[in-house]
Amino acid sequence: MEFLLPVLLFYYAQISAGNTSPEIIRDYAVVESLVAGVDPQVVVGVIKKESGFNPNALNRNDMAQGCHSRGLVQIRSCNHKTTDQEAYNPIYSVNFLIKNIDKCTTWWKNTCPIKDI
Repeated sequence: MEFLLPVLLFYYAQISAGNTSPEIIRDYAVVESLVAGVDPQVVVGVIKKESGFNPNALNRNDMAQGCHSRGLVQIRSCNHKTTDQEAYNPIYSVNFLIKNIDKCTTWWKNTCPIKDI
């Protein structure tokens, strides 16, 4: 997968420069998934379902417990020692998902524990 590294660097540069369009995020997630050996359809599907490709998505569903879910993959503040800056970073969020996707097929529903990256 070495041939994908220049492509990955392109997406790092785009996202770091503030280009977080749904197309850039989707394409970045596909390339990062391929490099990691993870099914890109699963990664893209989770991102679409959880945030609609919005890296600034915020769900305050558990605010009574002092929790909120943030970013592309809705990283829950009560479950993970992830800062808001990290959770809202598309590169961090995609890698968080890729690292943890194999631990539970419904991880976003808090049905299994996931360790932070």
